[in-house]
Amino acid sequence: MSNNTPHIAIYLRVLYGGGAERVMVNLMQGFVQQGLNVDLVMNTVDGPYMKQLPPEVRIVGLKASRMLEGLPKLAGYLRQEKPTVLLSALHYNNEIALWAKRLSGTSTRVFLSEHNTLSIHSQNRRTDRLAPILSRLFYPWADGIVAVSRGVAKDVANVTNLPEQRIRTI
Repeated sequence: MSNNTPHIAIYLRVLYGGGAERVMVNLMQGFVQQGLNVDLVMNTVDGPYMKQLPPEVRIVGLKASRMLEGLPKLAGYLRQEKPTVLLSALHYNNEIALWAKRLSGTSTRVFLSEHNTLSIHSQNRRTDRLAPILSRLFYPWADGIVAVSRGVAKDVANVTNLPEQRIRTI
């Protein structure tokens, strides 16, 4: 890895076949085409999109079957590798990424990608009911937040009490 080339780490729990995961694969392909160093850090190395990853992407498996198991391992990865940027997608991954950065004590910048309207998503499953509370507590720690639509951006702003100017829409 070149010392002058930015090192981007992308954190996902697993590379299942959802839309957010597909977007992250597209981003990795674009980053590699631009000559950037890319690590894909996953709790579990698995998923149907694995075959679509460019061979230049380094895959880092944390061997963590549960979300919280990945937290200390991700913090250790950040301490050891010191990527320039950590990009995370999906709600609980985002909180884990923010906590890992805090625990690692590194200068890695953390950017979150939000693909869901948290206020609605939290009503779908009992396990997602904490999503608005956790995002309100921890999303302010992010160096940047990217939403996939204006609706998602407005929802993130409302749920987190962050100004809409802190949230970029793509």
